[in-house]
Amino acid sequence: MHRQVAGFAHFPGGHIEGWHDAFRNMMQQFYLAVAEGRPPLRGKASFATFHEGAQVMSIVDAILQSHKQRRWISVGR
Repeated sequence: MHRQVAGFAHFPGGHIEGWHDAFRNMMQQFYLAVAEGRPPLRGKASFATFHEGAQVMSIVDAILQSHKQRRWISVGR
C-alpha cells in the first residue's frame, strides 16, 4: 500500500474497508485539525468542509423540489 494512504487503512491487507472507515478517517482528520487550531484550506482539506456541505445540501434541496414539482430544477451555486 502506498505510504500516503497507509495511515487511513485500519485492517490488515485483504480486509474490506468501506463507508464507515472513510467516515472514521474523515472525522479523525477533522478533530485533529480542530485540536491543532488549523482551519481547512479550501479544496485541500482531508475532510468535508462547511462549504462542501452547503453544496451537497443545495443538491438535496433541488432533488426534493424536483420531486415535488415533477420537473428539472437548477442547482444553485
